[in-house]
Amino acid sequence: MTMLLGASWGLTLGVAGAAAVLVAVTHYKRCPPETLLAVIRRRKPRKVVKCVREEWIFVWPLFEEAAYLNLAPLPLPLALKGVPTRDRIPVEINCTFTVAFGTEPPLLDAALRQLAVRSGPETVALARQVLAAALTKMAAALTVEEISLNRSHFLYYARKNAEAQLGQLGLRVLNVT
Repeated sequence: MTMLLGASWGLTLGVAGAAAVLVAVTHYKRCPPETLLAVIRRRKPRKVVKCVREEWIFVWPLFEEAAYLNLAPLPLPLALKGVPTRDRIPVEINCTFTVAFGTEPPLLDAALRQLAVRSGPETVALARQVLAAALTKMAAALTVEEISLNRSHFLYYARKNAEAQLGQLGLRVLNVT
């Protein structure tokens, strides 16, 4: 009887040990290059607890979750049709904004706050709306001739108008074409 009791304890410890190893292996996360790994607290209020770049980190199950933020530049093509100008003539505006999540402390803090409440693709979709609104606002302030004669000037001021709102999302504009 004593022999049988000892064997059951051994089996129990073996299963518990295997479960612990399985949890450790599945919750040990690696952050690939050009990516930021944020560990987010699961309980309310959700906030970023730690963030690493190109490292390994253990994420505690049930208490934390991992979220990845892609730091590579993202091209955002915009094709706006029927945008009214100052002289009430609708125009078509086609341009591509290249944006990226900022790695400077204020932009990175904003990006991590956004990541705690939204996924990366949701933030990019919101950035697309911000850029479209900035282009529409700039087009409404100019005539058709002013837009067509100095397109680079138009895109420069649209970029400047959008940068403050994009900064709140943790994004920066790299290029406009």
